[in-house]
Amino acid sequence: MKKSCLAILALTVVFIAGCDPPIEGGREILSDSGKVTQIDNVIRVFMHRPQEFTFFSVTNSSSKRIIINHFDIGDGNKTEIFMDVPDDKPMWARYGEEIKGKPSKSLEIHIHAVGDINGAGWIIKNDDTTITGTTDVVR
Repeated sequence: MKKSCLAILALTVVFIAGCDPPIEGGREILSDSGKVTQIDNVIRVFMHRPQEFTFFSVTNSSSKRIIINHFDIGDGNKTEIFMDVPDDKPMWARYGEEIKGKPSKSLEIHIHAVGDINGAGWIIKNDDTTITGTTDVVR
């Protein structure tokens, strides 16, 4: 009995260690394109590069704790930004690692207006060279 419990415990640890950690503050939903994680109550959006964003979000409108999620979906993957959130509603974003059953990363960001996007720093490493910079918002 003791050995079977230890075997089950060991398999559970291996299974959990092999899974990607959940996105804090996110919830998994099924969309037309597949399984995605939605981050609600986004209060700040930072654009490092067109395929790399950081979101500040809160669990609810009265929360004092800010959750930070960073996404770099890589070159060649799709980022879409929609200015479709009414002023009295919170912004939100969706992140997916599979589109219609095929491995692919996507990021969908829903904001009030273009002014909700803030610039941010970035780093690109190629072999022995490291290049850094900042994306600035043009107003």
